[in-house]
Amino acid sequence: MSKILRILYFPISWILYILYITTPESERKKLLMDLRRFRTVHYNDSGSKHGFWKIYKEFMGFEEFRSVFYLRVGNRRSKLIRWMFPARQFLLDFDCKSKDVGGGIFIQHGYCTDICVRSIGENVWINQKVTLGYQGDGCPTLGNNVHIGVGANIIGDVHIGHNVNIGAGATVVKDVPDNTTVVGQPARYIPKER
Repeated sequence: MSKILRILYFPISWILYILYITTPESERKKLLMDLRRFRTVHYNDSGSKHGFWKIYKEFMGFEEFRSVFYLRVGNRRSKLIRWMFPARQFLLDFDCKSKDVGGGIFIQHGYCTDICVRSIGENVWINQKVTLGYQGDGCPTLGNNVHIGVGANIIGDVHIGHNVNIGAGATVVKDVPDNTTVVGQPARYIPKER
């Protein structure tokens, strides 16, 4: 970013910095994991030095990262800056009823994505047009290292295990065990090749 842009956005960077340093340490660590994941995917930058300036650059450049930032610092506290940088309505509805969202979450594009879950594990990748939502009284729980393809739907009180791939357009209404790939409507398991 040029020096002119740095000067123009100086007040904004201070607001972000204050929100960042006043966020509980556990959420800051998760935010740094999220940042590392975003930078690895976008820039192939998996370096260990990810400081506040890189958070600022991702915040300014990607609305998906803004949604994750708002989640980490808390919706109530993020209202200070949300009015200046709103997410477009069609972009992302990140409605997580739980504070149990692991670090390293990556939302690719995020368009028309509705996320209402009980909890999310670490290193979860969610593509665009995904719906994770309620059916009756329950909503999904995601394990670690889950990849959810474009347009997938995970509905109801289901548990998605660790290391699971959910194919594009799949509809999942039953529990998915660890180390599994599911595709189709309704979702069916793809056996692992040996």
